[in-house]
Amino acid sequence: MNLQTSIRQDLWLSISNTYSAENYSHAVLDAMHHLSNVLRDKTGVDGDGASLVGQALGGDSPRLRINKLQTETERNIQKGTEHILRGMYLSIRNPRSHEQVEDTKDAADAIIYFVNYLLAVIAESEEPFTLPRFLEWVFDPDFVMSDRYAELLADEIPVNKRLDTLIEVFRQRAEGDGKKLKY
Repeated sequence: MNLQTSIRQDLWLSISNTYSAENYSHAVLDAMHHLSNVLRDKTGVDGDGASLVGQALGGDSPRLRINKLQTETERNIQKGTEHILRGMYLSIRNPRSHEQVEDTKDAADAIIYFVNYLLAVIAESEEPFTLPRFLEWVFDPDFVMSDRYAELLADEIPVNKRLDTLIEVFRQRAEGDGKKLKY
């Protein structure tokens, strides 16, 4: 099976140079770095490794939800995915970052395929804040005109998405009620 045509193109672009040079351990490391970047971009969390995973997927109200978290099974899947990702950093990324590890092509392929699977799970997951959903709240005809409600809404915006959100609200200001938008 051809790895390039079997994995996500963004992942292939991240590993193609090292993989093509047959530096398989570094290709695995590149795949893990790509996974970290995807987690950061999707969640707005600025961390690394196991702590990044904990901030993104952990806790009672994770930033990234693999599912609806309504049943025990769904909560177990969320927690299990968090543990798998933490383990990937501890057992895959860290040894390659701190020591000499020589991966065979078969080992690298297996790990990269698994990273590809995890990227698909992350891509299908839902983050609590999305700009379209937030704009629905801002332009909702039943928007509550109170400072407290506006503060609660503003607190939902991740720090790294505040400027983009402000710009988009400004762009769509003609669609809203000016009295409500001042909040």
